[in-house]
Amino acid sequence: FLNNTYDLLIKKEVMKEYGFEEIEKEVKKMCNLGEMIARENIEKGHSMGLEQGQKLERITLIKNMTESLQCSMQRAMDVLKLTADERKDVEEYFKS
Repeated sequence: FLNNTYDLLIKKEVMKEYGFEEIEKEVKKMCNLGEMIARENIEKGHSMGLEQGQKLERITLIKNMTESLQCSMQRAMDVLKLTADERKDVEEYFKS
């Protein structure tokens, strides 16, 4: 294939004869699959980062409310209208 004395048509025929076209298609397919998986993981990581940021923001708000307004953690969570899962996250944070 590196030999420049063969013209392109001969090289294509040899590649076809040995099934290189199929190999090339499979390699392209695998590259596309790899790129897709990488993109999905980047998006997943981004979304997880946003979620963590939101949790920390809620915790900071509750901490500030309990300190400055001298209210209970439960009252602060009620005011912020946190869901059961969000309340669980906050309670776990303050336990540790």
